[in-house]
Amino acid sequence: MTNDTGATILANGGTVNVGYTSGSVANAGFLEAQNAGSTLILGTGTTTWTNTGSIWANGGTIDLGGNFTTFNLGTSTIAATGGGVLNITGNLDNSTTGPLTAPNGGGGAIFVLDGGMITGGTVNSGALTFGTASNSRLNGVTMSGSFNVPVSGNFYAENGTIFTGGTATFGNSYVYLAGTGTALTNASGNTMAGNVTVQATAPNLTFVNNGVF
Repeated sequence: MTNDTGATILANGGTVNVGYTSGSVANAGFLEAQNAGSTLILGTGTTTWTNTGSIWANGGTIDLGGNFTTFNLGTSTIAATGGGVLNITGNLDNSTTGPLTAPNGGGGAIFVLDGGMITGGTVNSGALTFGTASNSRLNGVTMSGSFNVPVSGNFYAENGTIFTGGTATFGNSYVYLAGTGTALTNASGNTMAGNVTVQATAPNLTFVNNGVF
């Protein structure tokens, strides 16, 4: 389906699904979740989507699901204001069009990895936090700078994920090692602080600490 230039799909009280289970979505218009209690779900399952329009969590919640790339999350096209939430619930390919940076909106606007997976590339300081949905995953990602991981913001780290260049502050949460080989590295000069448990999900998975833990 296509949401054309000049067209608006609005969630204002309740839930709106845009792209359900499979197929593709092209947004050239305006997608908005307005006010608390409103959720717009962009993509589920194997849905792929592209965005050349605008996505706005205007006090509501937008779930970024399905399959998409960082190119579609440019700061000129995506924003969170008024307590709006931008959840990454699908599969974000960050490997070629990153880095992932914080969305527009100020006031601490940030992406929330909430049951989705980010693959490859760099996530910049302050761009990402973690929700409480199960199965959030960092797959070969460089986390560059400082990040806050809230209570129960558990996630999987796999395939050479690195925290570097800042401080990751954990509030009583788990990091599960997955994939193969070195799953997670705390780089030299980086600090992992707070209350965190690192736990392997299979034999022969490694956490390398070259910083402060």
